Amino acid sequence: MSEKFKFDVVIGNPPYQEEDGGAGSSSVPIYNKFMEEAVKLDPDYISFITPSKWFAGGKGLDNFRNYMLSSGKLAYMEDYVNAKEVFDNTSIGGGVSFYLWSKKHKGTTKFVSYHDGNRVVADRDLTEFPIFVRYNEAVSIIHKVRNIDVKAVSEFVKPRNPFGFSSKERGNDFKSDENYIHLISSGGEGYIPYSDIKSGIDLVENYKVIISKVTAEHAGEPDKKGMFKIVSTNRILKPNEVNTDSYLVIYSNENEQITQNYLKYLQTKFYRVLLMQAVTSINLSKDKFDFVPVQNFEEDSDIDWTKSIPEIDQQLYAKYGLDEHEIAFIEEKVKAME
Repeated sequence: MSEKFKFDVVIGNPPYQEEDGGAGSSSVPIYNKFMEEAVKLDPDYISFITPSKWFAGGKGLDNFRNYMLSSGKLAYMEDYVNAKEVFDNTSIGGGVSFYLWSKKHKGTTKFVSYHDGNRVVADRDLTEFPIFVRYNEAVSIIHKVRNIDVKAVSEFVKPRNPFGFSSKERGNDFKSDENYIHLISSGGEGYIPYSDIKSGIDLVENYKVIISKVTAEHAGEPDKKGMFKIVSTNRILKPNEVNTDSYLVIYSNENEQITQNYLKYLQTKFYRVLLMQAVTSINLSKDKFDFVPVQNFEEDSDIDWTKSIPEIDQQLYAKYGLDEHEIAFIEEKVKAME
């Protein structure tokens, strides 16, 4: 005789992933499947602790992310940016989160953010932004930015691997003739025939800002002071210099000075703290730049790009009317670029 059981509460720390031939960022998440099955049991409450990577979706997590953020069933949530605050000896890229799903709950979520020994609490509408913002302190900064500028620098970011060279490509050690151009890879510089470029031809003659396609932090964890650099390699490629898939081309312009000004903007703490709000793994992509506002990089700009990076940061703080608490959050959270 079959007997149906009623589950009032489902609690667990489900398996996080199954391997798909690699480790870390190449592993396939399965914790979302456990949550989906738990919901089918129709309990009153569900409480799980899982990686926080689902905040950004991807890797089969898009539907799960959309449900979790838009269902209105998350009554309470704790997010630990550094997973070692929960699991001492374990690196989990993007941190971990604990949540309480309640069948009868409908509305905002009491969201508690833990980082650097701080506990910051806020009642949040988790669907407020297209990309989930994990730091409560950053929400007001984004509001102030969007009240002035709605265009984002993501519009400048080129598709991944615009020139079609894999990360393993190194090129030749020498320039055989004048038809060879520079190839920049994680292994250094080489030379490739111009004819090998099958895409991104319109970018070749421009100045280009490139960055590493992975973040500066190991497993997405801050340093011992709780600070992030976010962007590691960053440089300008000159005309007739191209890059492999190890890098993203995030800006391109015919004018060298305008491109230099954009690089300065990238190196500000203001730019990188907004970039950080969309990053929940080691990987960077076009959509991660959606919170960073576009600036005027020409001579008539309201920002004086001839100033030092710290001075440019101060101009940006003033432009968007940031208060002392918001400025302190940025200054304490983001490392200066070396």
